[in-house]
Amino acid sequence: IVADSASFSIEARVNCAAALSFEFGQNGLDYSRILHALVSGCDDYTTDERGDVGSWLRIASLRGLLHAIYFVAFEKSVSDYFSICACIIRQLCERLDSVRTVALSVLSKSMPELNAKLQTNPQCENLLQVLTKCSQTSSASSVYQNLSCLLTSHCETTPLVIQESLILGFIASIGSLGKYPSEIAYECLTQSLIQNTTEVQVHSVFHSILDLHMNRSGNLRLVSCTLRFLERVLTEEPVLVSMLRKQSTFDLNNDTNWAMKCAMSLRNDAKGCRDAVRLESIIRILCELLLFRHQQCTQHCLETLLLLIVHPILKVRRICAELLYVYFSEQLYNDEHNSSYDLDQVEHVMQLILDTEWDSKSIPMPKLRQSRNAICALLSILPPKPNTHRSSIRQHDV
Repeated sequence: IVADSASFSIEARVNCAAALSFEFGQNGLDYSRILHALVSGCDDYTTDERGDVGSWLRIASLRGLLHAIYFVAFEKSVSDYFSICACIIRQLCERLDSVRTVALSVLSKSMPELNAKLQTNPQCENLLQVLTKCSQTSSASSVYQNLSCLLTSHCETTPLVIQESLILGFIASIGSLGKYPSEIAYECLTQSLIQNTTEVQVHSVFHSILDLHMNRSGNLRLVSCTLRFLERVLTEEPVLVSMLRKQSTFDLNNDTNWAMKCAMSLRNDAKGCRDAVRLESIIRILCELLLFRHQQCTQHCLETLLLLIVHPILKVRRICAELLYVYFSEQLYNDEHNSSYDLDQVEHVMQLILDTEWDSKSIPMPKLRQSRNAICALLSILPPKPNTHRSSIRQHDV
């Protein structure tokens, strides 16, 4: 179950999860290893030509966790119970109806046992209330609204492992294609953050999103979902953006400053990336971060954008050049201009961007880099060095 997806077929891992479900209650077995395997199974998002085949393992693991609830000694391992609850909660946010239905069924069947064991812990009162409400409805909208409370009004008493799992669930659902349940999840999370949290709490939630994003960089689907979510929030939610800007303005520590942390994470995402959709999200997020007016963050964002403006994919170059031109034009005509660049520099940069056909197939890359390096010189930025180890992409194939 925990092996790399290439090592064993999905069918074999599903059968293993089903078999492990019946091992609880047997004497002499290491429950912690079985529980770890089933929890890992809930994190499988393997896809192939048949689609999201990892959902088969997530369903089998969920059913196994129902058995685990009855046999794991709560008094000895509270964290195990929180891990089980976290897995169920994450699948309640699932974009697939089949997985979400099984998660609701498992939650409903396990509520008597969860009530019996969690009610002795004062910190679990709000968690139990939310889980009880979720178990009594099949509406995705109601489930999302109830769960979002664990990140907002009840965040102080919600165990960290559950908060992290819930954020992952929301992000994965929000980033999925289609209006249902993606739109419902997005509205529930953003509105709950706006109405029920302080600036500090919003900052904390978005830090958690970035941490999970960076820790799971190998999961490309989750990376894409996170980028789409951040892009949408930064372009469509002015209230949340205002909260993030205020915290980023006052926080001078680069290790904890959200905008700086985000810019550095996006730079790592962009290196070697060949996914045009993912790169477009990265470019749009970076351009929004430029408006935070944090000097070092601006420097990092511009460095990454000037790296992508000569990317092998023509569409990426065009979008990057267009958005950079818009940004500098806003700087030029902004009455409250407080940029570290003077207006003459900005005008020269805009003219260079305008005079260069960034998405032309006929212009050789060295000439594009020459124009890019001239922009770097005007902005006092060291020109990014081309990565000779990357796989080449033929321009006419893009």
